[in-house]
Amino acid sequence: LSAGVQVKEAFRASPQIYPFKEVAPDSNRTITLPLGDIEAGTPSSALAVLVLPPRRPGRVRLGQADLCYDTPEAKNQRESLDVVVNYTLDRAAIGKANGYVMNLVDQVSVAKLQMQAEAAMASGNTDKATRLLGNAIAGTQRLGNSKATQVLESLQSEMKKTQSLASGAAKTQLLNAQATLRKTQMLDPDSVKDALRD
Repeated sequence: LSAGVQVKEAFRASPQIYPFKEVAPDSNRTITLPLGDIEAGTPSSALAVLVLPPRRPGRVRLGQADLCYDTPEAKNQRESLDVVVNYTLDRAAIGKANGYVMNLVDQVSVAKLQMQAEAAMASGNTDKATRLLGNAIAGTQRLGNSKATQVLESLQSEMKKTQSLASGAAKTQLLNAQATLRKTQMLDPDSVKDALRD
């Protein structure tokens, strides 16, 4: 990472969504995000939330991304890419976003809301959990993810009835919601190809 750039949090964003536990940079300002095994033809991505320092308008290097991997044919392969942004004062340019990245941001946001709802419910705060699940449901509706919307609505309904996640039905709904969200959050390979061409 370049000087002044901080990592707030990081997630594996596809094909499954989960937070990376350790994202603090080491003494060389390097962070490692292990993606594990990657299946051919299945998009895999990570999303890092960065806090950027103030800068003058212009192109700024935030850091370097290195993809380190092994294949059956070759070990210790590495691809490197500079990560750059354009600082600007042009309000019209500020609103332009990369659709692929924003899709990942939306999906991670929904998954975070679900995790926060689970934590609120585990601590006995049913009202907060219900409100957070309502926000997650709104997110899945905005994304057009009807399967995830249905399971989250079922989980929310069960939580309202039982006031906990301790009942067998609530646990089943929770596991169903987690599995469905992970499965339906996968990106369509064709949409990834289109996004990468832009």
